[in-house]
Amino acid sequence: MFSNLPKSCFAALAVAVVANGLSTKSGTILNVNGIYYYVPAVPVSSLGTSYDELKTATTPGEDLILMTVMTGDFTTFDSSALESEVASYTASDDFFNVAFLQAVYLISTTPSELHTSLTSTLSAYGNKLFMIPTGPYFVSAYTGDIYQAWRLYSNYEGAFTEGTYESASGNFSTLSAAITIRPGIKNIYDVAGTRRGCGNRAYFNLYPEKNDTAPAVQKPVDAGAIIVGKMKTSQFANGEMATADWIDYHSPFNARGDGYSDLSFSSGPGAGIGAYSWLDIALGSDTGGSIRNPAQVNGCYGNRPTHALVTLDNVMPLSPLMDAVGFLTRDATLWEAASEALYTTNLSTFTTYPKTLYTTLFPTDATTEAETILLSILSKLEACLGVNSSPRLQFHVGKFHPSKRNCCTGSLLPPRFDLPNSHL
Repeated sequence: MFSNLPKSCFAALAVAVVANGLSTKSGTILNVNGIYYYVPAVPVSSLGTSYDELKTATTPGEDLILMTVMTGDFTTFDSSALESEVASYTASDDFFNVAFLQAVYLISTTPSELHTSLTSTLSAYGNKLFMIPTGPYFVSAYTGDIYQAWRLYSNYEGAFTEGTYESASGNFSTLSAAITIRPGIKNIYDVAGTRRGCGNRAYFNLYPEKNDTAPAVQKPVDAGAIIVGKMKTSQFANGEMATADWIDYHSPFNARGDGYSDLSFSSGPGAGIGAYSWLDIALGSDTGGSIRNPAQVNGCYGNRPTHALVTLDNVMPLSPLMDAVGFLTRDATLWEAASEALYTTNLSTFTTYPKTLYTTLFPTDATTEAETILLSILSKLEACLGVNSSPRLQFHVGKFHPSKRNCCTGSLLPPRFDLPNSHL
């Protein structure tokens, strides 16, 4: 119940905006103004006996009403305050759309006064009913039950194996949906309530759902992260090349370039961060480069931290002496905040830029358009850091390329060994 909430006001619309629902025993998928949402089967709370008037705000045959909770110092809440809140929600949250103004629940931290002008503003959205209190997101007009709402996204790059959502108990459930959904955790980490597949179908089917969540996953969750799904990995996190080495599952696609570049080995996390703007961060692992390489080929941030900065309990081992936990993300500031939550006091931060810049397998002369771009980037980075780069291993393809040598291609091949006829 929400009886301990601050002074509040609730408004509901008589206009139904929920359509094309698909219900199963594990939840409901709703199409709200062309956007799909998942409503779990288990409510997070209930309105008790205060929901009878909600029935007047529904259309025949409809049950769920969409609600938006607005919290703030609403000393005076008028039409401009409402419009400001709606604009803020729309600009900052890809989950929100104006259909969720079917019901508005206002929570003020101070005594508040509602202006009559607010009525006309709400009416513009179809609002016809005011009443006292309650709850967030979806509410049943016939039972008073309150449900969380989860927006669904298409998994068009194949980065995820399954979507998840957190239940009231703190465990996670696999999303059973008829369409691909918004889900990142590399599927070698245990997440309570889900199976650990490790990129292998037989392994996935052999072992039941896990009872515990890996500490490397739980720390970001405790800091406020919301797990939205398990992400693909090569079999048992081994080095596999797309797509020849991928047998049980198809490799995800790389959104960069022509869409067919290899993804390296933390494939799901790298592909997801590279392709999905709604996915903020993904948890991967690095044994021999499985965070660094995907970060490179997907154009995002990633690192291999010092070994053993965080425990690897409840994580599939590849090489216990080399396995490390890390993030992939498009936002360096977010990477730092997430790393602070994961590594806690083990994290070192710096307030100045590095003064040493090494290049590896980097061109020295611009003989192609691509090399011109690479050298331009290097020049800008040198200027930003105030240093000159130093080569560690230079790129000398021309020295070995057949077109640059006075020889036939055959001379570059290994010698031929003819077998006696008796061996054929």
